[in-house]
Amino acid sequence: MSFSHPLVRADITDLVRSNLVWILTALLVVLVFANWAADPTMIDSASQSFLLVLLQFTHWLPLFAIVIGYDAIVELRESGRVRLLLGQPKTRRSLVVELFLARAIVFFSILSAAIPVVLVLVVVQTGSVGVLEFVAGVGSLALYGLAWLGATVGVSAIAASGRQVIGVMLIAYTLLLALWEPFVARVLALAVTGSGEIGGLIEFVDPAVVTYAEGATWFLYAFRLGPAEAFTGTVFYSYEVLQAAASGGSVAVPHGPNLFGVGVLLAWLVLPLLVGSWWFQRVDLE
Repeated sequence: MSFSHPLVRADITDLVRSNLVWILTALLVVLVFANWAADPTMIDSASQSFLLVLLQFTHWLPLFAIVIGYDAIVELRESGRVRLLLGQPKTRRSLVVELFLARAIVFFSILSAAIPVVLVLVVVQTGSVGVLEFVAGVGSLALYGLAWLGATVGVSAIAASGRQVIGVMLIAYTLLLALWEPFVARVLALAVTGSGEIGGLIEFVDPAVVTYAEGATWFLYAFRLGPAEAFTGTVFYSYEVLQAAASGGSVAVPHGPNLFGVGVLLAWLVLPLLVGSWWFQRVDLE
């Protein structure tokens, strides 16, 4: 595989010159402030406040990842630039990887502008944020965002147009976030138990309850097939693991469903890129 760092730099430069980075950065910061202004009580003196506040990114971050990554590969095909790039000592697979890396750097730069805002808001209202809480929260958030970005770039390597990428990813967003709990999860429950009611399978009072796996075991695994639920579990589970490692104690929460959730996020990151790369190597670019 042949890598060319100039391609990564060029793609980042193009995005910055298009003002996309600045617009998305400003929008994400505004969303953080707007969400806090709408409900200042969302941050209180309770433990894990930083983690709870990060959950507000659950529905925003996928949309940002889609906007950042949708044209990564398909735009090169539509403009014809892909043939010029492939005329250099470069493979199609390396092209997909490098453009994903470029979009990931842009994604992290946008996220890095919003995280300090969240941190300041939480510290001002609660007094402090623990190092382990910060690491667990930011690490989980980064993995969640990369999962959506990987899926988007993978689809971009397969699709014939930017509209197709956006259409596919918005359908995925709708099914995996907007409709996951009210519809998809109930269909899963109906298929297994004969009832669409999920109240007896899991409790939704506290987001952290997903981490503690209080409910039917099969459902806790199935529920985490949705990236948002996998993210929620990973946030609190990773914090528990870091705390146990630092104190020399043990993790009180079940490992199975939560490790499965981490695996789901990794799968959403890696598998679409692999499939997209495989498809892109075989597609006719003429």
